[in-house]
Amino acid sequence: MGIYNGRLGSGAEGALSLLALANFAGAAAHSGLLYGPPWYALAAGWAGLFSGLVFWAGSRRSGAFWDPLRLRLGAMACGLWGLYLLFFSLGYSYWLLDIIFSILALLLWLGRGRAVFFISALGIFAVIGIRHTGNGFVMALLNLLLLALALWGGDFAEERLARKAAAAAGAPRRRKSPALAWATAALFVLLAIYVARPVYLMVNPPARHKALLALAPSFPIQPPETLSPQGARLRAHVVELADKIGERSAYQPDEQDQARDYIVAQLRADGYETKIMEYAAQRKSASGRTRPYYNIEARLLPANPAPDGAWVLGAHYDTAPGTPGADDNASAVAVMLEAARLLRSQAPAREIRFVAYSTEEPPSFTTRDMGSFRYMRYLKESGVKVYGLLNLEMLGYFNAKPKSQLFPPFMSLIHPDRGDFVSLTSNLGSYGLLKSVEKTWRQGSAFPLETVFLPAVPSALFISDHLNFWFSGERALMLTDTAYFRNPFYHQYGDTPDKLDYERMAAVTGAVTFVLKTQ
Repeated sequence: MGIYNGRLGSGAEGALSLLALANFAGAAAHSGLLYGPPWYALAAGWAGLFSGLVFWAGSRRSGAFWDPLRLRLGAMACGLWGLYLLFFSLGYSYWLLDIIFSILALLLWLGRGRAVFFISALGIFAVIGIRHTGNGFVMALLNLLLLALALWGGDFAEERLARKAAAAAGAPRRRKSPALAWATAALFVLLAIYVARPVYLMVNPPARHKALLALAPSFPIQPPETLSPQGARLRAHVVELADKIGERSAYQPDEQDQARDYIVAQLRADGYETKIMEYAAQRKSASGRTRPYYNIEARLLPANPAPDGAWVLGAHYDTAPGTPGADDNASAVAVMLEAARLLRSQAPAREIRFVAYSTEEPPSFTTRDMGSFRYMRYLKESGVKVYGLLNLEMLGYFNAKPKSQLFPPFMSLIHPDRGDFVSLTSNLGSYGLLKSVEKTWRQGSAFPLETVFLPAVPSALFISDHLNFWFSGERALMLTDTAYFRNPFYHQYGDTPDKLDYERMAAVTGAVTFVLKTQ
C-alpha cells in the first residue's frame, strides 16, 4: 500500500502502510481475538488505539499516498477497532457493541461529505454482518476489498459524483410524473400495512403475548396417563427440572446445582462418564453471585469415528429469572437426555458430545460468561475438531391453529402460519450442514421441519448458544420451536410442564437421534 503511481513512498509512507496492513490482519482475525485468551483482545485494543493516534498525528502532513484524508480515515478505522476490542475486554457483549459501532460509523460518514468515508462506514457495517456468518475466508476477502475501495476508490468515486452533479446542473429539469409519484406512494402504504402487524408484535412483547395467548390450545395437551413410554420419559425430565426444581436462573445457585446433579445422574444411569466443567463468572456484579457455574459433558465414542470431527448436541439448563422454564429450556434438555439414552445402544458414524450448558440466559447472555462461550473456548484450547453443533432451544410448545405462528415480515410468505413444526436455523458458514441435516431428517422422520437460512444474523436468529460457535468459525445449527414467535409463555411464570406436547417432542427426539446416528 506504500506504492503510488508506480513508485514506493518514503520510509514514513512504508511504515504507515505496514501499520495499516497490521490493522487489516487484526480485523480479519476478529473472531479469533474474541475467542482467544482475554489479554488478546485487550492488547489488540490498545494496539488499535495507538495506531489511530499515529495516523491522526500525521494527518497534517501530505505524502505521495498517505495524504491527510487517508490518514484521517486510518485514524478512524484503527480507533474504532481499538475501542471495540477494549470494550469487549471489559466484558461488554459483542452484540451490543456491533450496534453501537454501526451507529458511530454512520455518524462519522454523515459528518463527512467524502465518498471515501461513505465506503469506510459501509465497510464497518459489512464486516459486522459477515463476521456473524462464521466464514473467516469471506470475512478476510471482504476486508481486503473494502480496504482497497477506501484507499483507492474514494477519489475515483468523488470524481464521478462531481461530474454527474455538474452535468445535472447544466441540464433542463424533467417534470416528474404525478402517476408515478402516486403509484410509489401507494406501494409504500401497502408495504407499511403488510409489515405493520408483525413488526408491532415483534417489538411489543405484551401485545405479542396477548395475540398468541388468544390462540393457545387447551392444557394439558395430553393427559399424563395417555403418553407413550418415550413421551412419559420426556415429561418426567421436564417435571423434575421445571416443577420440582423450578427456576434455575443465575440468581438461584442451589436450584442450578440440583439441575446439574439431576442431568449428571441421568447420563451416568445410561452408562456415560460425565465431565463437570466448573467456571467462575467474570462479571460477578451482574448477578451478585460468587459460587461457580458448571457445564456438563458426556461423550459417545464409536469404534471408528469419522476423521472430520465430532457432533456436539447441546442445550442450556438454566432459566431466565422468574420462570420455571419448562419449554425454555427443560424441553431441550429432556430431548438431549433421551437422545443420549437412545444413541447409547446405536453405532453412530462419529463421536458425539452431549453438553448441558449453564448461563445462557440474562444476565450472562451475549457475554463471555455464557456457558457455551466457555465450552467453545475449551474445545479450541483442547484442539477438538468439531463437525457441527446441533443446538437444542425450546422444543416443547406446539399449536396447530391457523395464525398461531409468527414470523418477521416477508418470512411469513414462505413459512406456515401454524405452529406444528420445528425450525432449523443456519448462517452462511453452516449452510452446507443445514442442507445435509435437512436431507437426513426427511429420510428418517415425517415430522415437519422448516429450515431458515440468512447470511447475516438478525437478533431473532441469534438468541441462543449457537452464536458462540458461529462467532468462533464453527458450523452450528439451532433446532427450536421458534420460542416467542409461537409460545405466549416465553420467559413467563406460566412456562410450566402442562403446556408442552410430549408426543411431538418424542417425534423430534427420534428425528434428532436418526440424524446423529446417520450423519
